[in-house]
Amino acid sequence: MLKIKKTKPYQFRKPHRNSAHKIYAGRVACAFALICSIVPTLALLTYYNPYNKKVSAATLSIDNISTMQEMRPGICYNMEIGDSATLTDTRDDSTYTIAKLSDNKCWMTQNLRIVNKTITSADSDVSANFTIPASSTSGFSSDTAVNAYYGNNTTYGAYYTWCAATAGCKDASGNNPAANVDAASSICPKGWRLPKGTPGTGTNEFAVVAGLTSTNVAVNSNYWSSLSSPSFANSALTVNGVTFPAAGYYSDSSPYNIGSYGSYWSSTADSTTGAYRLRFSSSFFYPAYNNYRRSGLSVRCVADSYAEADTDIIAIVVPPVISIDATSGMNKEVDPNLVTKGEISATISANTTYAVQLSANKTSLTNPNDSDEPTPTNSIPASSNVQAKTNAWGILNQDNSTYSAITSTPTTYYNTEEYNEEEQSTKHTFGIGVSISPTLPAGEYSTTVTITAINN
Repeated sequence: MLKIKKTKPYQFRKPHRNSAHKIYAGRVACAFALICSIVPTLALLTYYNPYNKKVSAATLSIDNISTMQEMRPGICYNMEIGDSATLTDTRDDSTYTIAKLSDNKCWMTQNLRIVNKTITSADSDVSANFTIPASSTSGFSSDTAVNAYYGNNTTYGAYYTWCAATAGCKDASGNNPAANVDAASSICPKGWRLPKGTPGTGTNEFAVVAGLTSTNVAVNSNYWSSLSSPSFANSALTVNGVTFPAAGYYSDSSPYNIGSYGSYWSSTADSTTGAYRLRFSSSFFYPAYNNYRRSGLSVRCVADSYAEADTDIIAIVVPPVISIDATSGMNKEVDPNLVTKGEISATISANTTYAVQLSANKTSLTNPNDSDEPTPTNSIPASSNVQAKTNAWGILNQDNSTYSAITSTPTTYYNTEEYNEEEQSTKHTFGIGVSISPTLPAGEYSTTVTITAINN
């Protein structure tokens, strides 16, 4: 029996659900005259669904994508101001509305809400894997904390410390960002990032998108009177065509000002312990307000917009692949005075690391004539004590003389590995030993062995 299990199936366009793939083939058969023979068979799975399309800059269109991770500057550039779409974040299947705003950039129009996920450079704005914490209201008391709390779904989103929002508080050199330095990463989807919160330079993106008459903002200054048609209603601020829910914030394990106050992280540090944020209510708007990094604030992501080159661009994404086929060769007559040896083999091709495990539905080799019995009268039990003239079978250990009993739970057993460079595959061979009592009745004794290859 062969089983293939992919722990993280590739998601293409609309994510596939419940997409672990299984193939079953082969049986370990044991009989008095014919013992432990895996039926020669081939079971092959190649799960390969690459995104491989050629596009030119002129054809980049929001109509041709369905996920957040497919956003590119050329797509936003080709959109008209006011154009919007609904896209799926492949990391957790959340959907977000996005729109091109008056600053000519594309913004999420809902707050980010991903928690309890390990994100990678393939799906996120990070250069190395980063784990976003699970929901927790505790621990918002350290400037280096990475806490995240899941809020009111699409209304308020999740709350993150700055070190969580920036995927680790690191600048481009891997150091803790100093004043007016941007973090190099964020937990935004790939192709998206945190808004810049730099004061005094005309690049504060909260100020620009709000339509301020001057984008050269000062630290901790209220610009409410300079906003373009501000309106605060239904616990949200709408200004210059963009709406920010007043999601409040978390501090020292408690929520504050939810429904009356908004606070959104930027990517910009104001010191080695603080960072700039957007802060607003019904009467004030601070686009560059400094704050300790330990607070749990909201996150809104932005995508850049610029014309891409006219040359064709090829994008290829190769998903994790494991292909496996079963081989064997144990076809010997039994001598009750000896331990009969054989092997189970699996040849695996993979572009990802994996673990190979064995298990058995019934750990004992039983006679099919007794298969309906709760406790078969005659059987060859799985055992670490495989020796002549006893009914036992086991998986050979590395010392080539002792055995381990197979279990019904997938377990790692010693196997030899032989790499085929030409085919880029590895043959895994598990040794088997079987011994029988001279009094064991003649017949066929069998079980089903499962070989499982699991992505690490």
